[in-house]
Amino acid sequence: MVLTTAPDATGATHWGQMTFQTTPPIDAAPGDTLECEMVMERRTDNQRLLQVKITSKLTGGSAHAQKAPPARTCLYRIE
Repeated sequence: MVLTTAPDATGATHWGQMTFQTTPPIDAAPGDTLECEMVMERRTDNQRLLQVKITSKLTGGSAHAQKAPPARTCLYRIE
């Protein structure tokens, strides 16, 4: 028996892709830098599920021309 996570003959896998959308959108301009920290942990209500906390901060370019926006933290629960 061989266990693998490689795609099958059709190219299918059991892996999924995840996107983390920000709401409201982050208003950035050329020259700005988005600094992010991502922390992934098991959920306390179900150890098989995850939660992801992303903290982001806009710096540089246009962010310094006006008052820089505060850092933003978003929590995503992955089912």
